Amino acid sequence: MKSLNKFQFEFYFNGWDYFVQEDQAEFEGKSLQEQVSRSQWSLQVMKEKLNITPHTFAHSANRYDSLTTLAVQQFPEFKIWLLGAPNSGLFMLNIAVPVESPSGEVLSLEDFISGYLFWQQATAIVLEVHPRNRASDDYDKFETIYHYLIDNNRRFATPFGYFAWIQDKDAIEVYWSSQNAVIIDCTKCMYAHDLVFAVKPEKFIDLDFGIPDF
Repeated sequence: MKSLNKFQFEFYFNGWDYFVQEDQAEFEGKSLQEQVSRSQWSLQVMKEKLNITPHTFAHSANRYDSLTTLAVQQFPEFKIWLLGAPNSGLFMLNIAVPVESPSGEVLSLEDFISGYLFWQQATAIVLEVHPRNRASDDYDKFETIYHYLIDNNRRFATPFGYFAWIQDKDAIEVYWSSQNAVIIDCTKCMYAHDLVFAVKPEKFIDLDFGIPDF
């Protein structure tokens, strides 16, 4: 887990024990103190055991209450709230397109498209999938959905990667230093970014400078 490429994988915060009952959940119906305490325990484990500081908050079972906003505001580590409450001060990613049925099966391409077309003009959409215990044909259906999105010029990003891009995109300067060289100046950026060439020049030389920490 520690060795995963930080630009391609992101571990987000999803609570301490995923407590869910009919009338209560980990971030619903509990006191502010308990919501804060559960977050503190989780963050401590992630930092000490994995050397990972999560930047994206996602409440357990997609359930939260008015105190959750106060709870997440206690942690400056959290920059993004996935499918969360507006006016929390965090960066919101709130537009989700269903990929799975309520029973957990991946939708057919036709069913996915019917939901996607409603949000196709949105700058960013969230795809939430749960691959555990998935049948083999579910992977095939998800691959079909993936290629449909790629063919429609959608790009995939982690929540924090998208947040960092929004924060820094106007601070990146690109210009030609000579006929064969391009300078990408990121000195004014707040965050590290991954560089991906959409079209690889014929005489491009592969250079690996390593993956910087966020």
